[in-house]
Amino acid sequence: MITQDTPEFSSIFQEPRVQRRLQWLVDEAHSVDGHYDMAIKNIMRTLSNYFCIGQGSINSQGIKMTHRWMSQSAFEMLQKCSRQEWLKGTINEHRIPLRAIWDWIRSDPQITPLAVAQKFYNNPMIIVTKGEDQRLVQSGLQSSASSNRYSTAGIEVIFAPYKPIMKFKTGKTRLPEEDICRTDEPKQPNPSYTHSF
Repeated sequence: MITQDTPEFSSIFQEPRVQRRLQWLVDEAHSVDGHYDMAIKNIMRTLSNYFCIGQGSINSQGIKMTHRWMSQSAFEMLQKCSRQEWLKGTINEHRIPLRAIWDWIRSDPQITPLAVAQKFYNNPMIIVTKGEDQRLVQSGLQSSASSNRYSTAGIEVIFAPYKPIMKFKTGKTRLPEEDICRTDEPKQPNPSYTHSF
């Protein structure tokens, strides 16, 4: 299980800019007139990026190239397609939609920046195919906070044996000797979400 004691988590959580953004998000959510708008969404995306891959300012392609949580179908597509085809055919999907996380923070004034950080860290983005994303939309699960929305939509989530960038850099499908981004071992997310796989 991923916990706040994991060294990777601690180093990200202790960054001053991450602390400030988490505090701002919690303060906004707990304010009387807190409202989910573009500013909130952008901060939440940035925080999600930090706790997912260790960087806040990265575009969706950068996330796809360095992230290993994905659907089995996205991984199979990675084996068969060119870089451009794979990037065009996949989506970064938040395991728990950002709006659902916002609603969770707003629902309880006792929720702390640490709890929010853990929520992001324990529930990293999942790379899915566009077809799988459409299944989530068509089944009404795209914005659902349900912990089993992936299994309901027939999406199997895996931790890939290597980062996509390694396939396209080397043309080989092997785990590199040195992994430059998130180096901690894959851990199961928060137990309340484990059955979402």
